Amino acid sequence: MTIRIGIIGAGLMGEWHAQRWRRLPVTIAGFYDVSPNRATALADQFGATVYASLEDLAKAVDVVQICSPSVYHLEAVQIAAAHGKDIFCEKPLARHANDAQHIIEIAEAAGSRLYVGQVLRFFHQYRRAKQAIDAGDIGEPRLIRAIRAAGHASELGDRRWFADVEMTGGVAYEVSLHDIDFACWCLGPVRKVLARGLSYREDLPALADHMLLILEFAQGGLGHIEGNWLVTDGTFRQQFEVVGAAGRISYDSAPSEALYLSLRGETNPFQLPEETMHADDDPYLLQLRHFLTALTDDSPFAIDAREAWHIVQVAEAATESMRSGLAVALPGGTA
Repeated sequence: MTIRIGIIGAGLMGEWHAQRWRRLPVTIAGFYDVSPNRATALADQFGATVYASLEDLAKAVDVVQICSPSVYHLEAVQIAAAHGKDIFCEKPLARHANDAQHIIEIAEAAGSRLYVGQVLRFFHQYRRAKQAIDAGDIGEPRLIRAIRAAGHASELGDRRWFADVEMTGGVAYEVSLHDIDFACWCLGPVRKVLARGLSYREDLPALADHMLLILEFAQGGLGHIEGNWLVTDGTFRQQFEVVGAAGRISYDSAPSEALYLSLRGETNPFQLPEETMHADDDPYLLQLRHFLTALTDDSPFAIDAREAWHIVQVAEAATESMRSGLAVALPGGTA
């Protein structure tokens, strides 16, 4: 039987995922959105149905994919789980850590499988770097630095809701959450957070646009993450380096898409072999294919929902630190 996908949210991410679902052996059954016009536009584009409510969508599909703003994720999961549906939830898992915890509890109680779309794990540079780290190429990783910078998302089409920091969480959730996930993927859970933030715009609070974040990891090691949501020309950039006892692996999207390994005692860094890229190597498509395979085979997801919960905890602690000016310990950490 072909799996029927119901998509909640007919904005940019809803369309983004629908385009990729169309390349997989599933049926895009329909859309729900608070704007019926948006839902109708995507339903017409993909030959799907417009559902009048979350309940109607959940009853009619096999998988509920949540592409709405994170403040609405808890309600969508409650309804999907109540109907026994498996769930793909776009990142962040929730706007607040308590909601993220409740989402996990609800899905587990209902027996619904819950996947969180931390898609950076499917970008080949990040995936290849993690493989090199796991292979011991740089020794035990002890330091990670990452930068992510772009134009403000509220300036893209009808996404003015991104200017509401209480709804989005600002740059900590909507930009740096990717790099927080990568940092935890490489160095493990975080025990303490110190952050500073500012805004260049009068219509946004001081923590909304730019953030510097220092992470202390539970197993030792440090992280430094910079998130910038107001690049003046809108040019997107991502950069990272992970340093271990034996060397360093680094990537910067600005000069090239190459990944470099620098070993202690060596004069020059060398470029890791490029992967042969095909149309099917699109990370969003790879993520959906992984999700579908895991559902079919009952195999583990690439990211556990509790990892996604921890990432929200880190983002929430960063927000608290920016507001208070103090370091914030995570549950199990020390102040």
